[in-house]
Amino acid sequence: MDEAGFSLHPKLGLVWAKKGSKPKVPTASRHQRLNLAGWVAPWVGWHGLMRIDKGNTDAFLLFLKYLHNRLKGFTVYLYVDGPYWHKGERVREALKKHSNIHLEYLPPYHPELNPQERIWRLLRYEVTTNRYFPDIDAIETAVRKKQRQIKSNKIRSTCNVN
Repeated sequence: MDEAGFSLHPKLGLVWAKKGSKPKVPTASRHQRLNLAGWVAPWVGWHGLMRIDKGNTDAFLLFLKYLHNRLKGFTVYLYVDGPYWHKGERVREALKKHSNIHLEYLPPYHPELNPQERIWRLLRYEVTTNRYFPDIDAIETAVRKKQRQIKSNKIRSTCNVN
């Protein structure tokens, strides 16, 4: 599990263009941001997203509730990084209610150990590189459309669990 933000300012990447021409990517100067919480189960090729206001304890608790309802009947070992909102009394209380979810904390400064980071990289590259979006809802629509198109075998290969 991990949180990520997508801004209206596009990520610039390489493009094919006629020699001597300068490709242009329109941008918006507004400082809006789409915040998402995502999870991935790489061995089975499942993943999901949830829109959140920002990374904080309230959003994390909503995410735990969402995941509990989404994966009823499964035991979930949720690997998370270490910000304060992934810890504390309120989180421990929520985990008592959602007994199918067990939190495991990743070591600090090791995002490469979190497979969700690879899913974020894939989505950023395939959805937002060199693309203009007029507003945050348009980015969310594009990210969710791509997310629904990703096949299980692509998730497994992206997360290196083939």
